[in-house]
Amino acid sequence: MKLTNAYEGVKKIFTAEILALIASICSTLMIVFGFFVIKSKSGAGLAVSGGGLLVFALAAGVLAIIAFIIMIIGVNKASKDEPSFKTAFFLIIAGIVLSFIGGFFSNNNTFQTIVTIVSDVVNLFITIFVIQGCINLANKVGNVDVQNKGATLYMLIIVSYALVVIAKILSMIFTNTGVTVAAAIIAIISGIISIVQYFLYLSFLSKTKAMLA
Repeated sequence: MKLTNAYEGVKKIFTAEILALIASICSTLMIVFGFFVIKSKSGAGLAVSGGGLLVFALAAGVLAIIAFIIMIIGVNKASKDEPSFKTAFFLIIAGIVLSFIGGFFSNNNTFQTIVTIVSDVVNLFITIFVIQGCINLANKVGNVDVQNKGATLYMLIIVSYALVVIAKILSMIFTNTGVTVAAAIIAIISGIISIVQYFLYLSFLSKTKAMLA
């Protein structure tokens, strides 16, 4: 069975997730430099930390935007061969609307955190439907290995997303109560969990891509 659209789509999703992984690493490093900005007591230290913060913040933002565009194109392409990707596509659109609404409350840190957490939940379901789409494609071509790997990945992704959401809630609580060091440490841990999650997801997408090639 030739699934050309699915192959091209999954290939683009894989590329998007690699860029998203790099963006996540940059975001984590941004938090680290932000922590040093808070703790810097010398002018030189503040300049270096502030410069690092700016560079990684800019890199994370640009890469995230590029990854997002490629992801939309990839999911839409794959949806022509597998309906589960269509659901993921609609959820991506819902995520865009949510981000647009959140932009009107940029000065409200608590609301921004809530929007971020809801966005994480939406992203979780996007990931789940992409995984399900890959499992369905594996079923169509009779690849049991990808099916089993997808089923295992379900639970790992859900657990990692839950840990990230909990970490963000704790970070928000500590930030609002002025415990900045604890907030920064939790945010860094959240970033590390996200990076591990990306590697697991990329491994699965790589196997699916190879299966469809």
